[in-house]
Amino acid sequence: MPAATVVGVEIWDNAGTPVRLWYGPLSASRTVAAGDELRLTAGSLTLSLA
Repeated sequence: MPAATVVGVEIWDNAGTPVRLWYGPLSASRTVAAGDELRLTAGSLTLSLA
């Protein structure tokens, strides 16, 4: 991954043609250095429909 400031996430399926299922902003942006991984702790995402 290149150096970046991540401000949101997306969830995609991988069956055939990819379809974006959900997207939204993070409550706080995260900065990653080149070559780092962005890891989200299990259970740390809350999805909602509005």
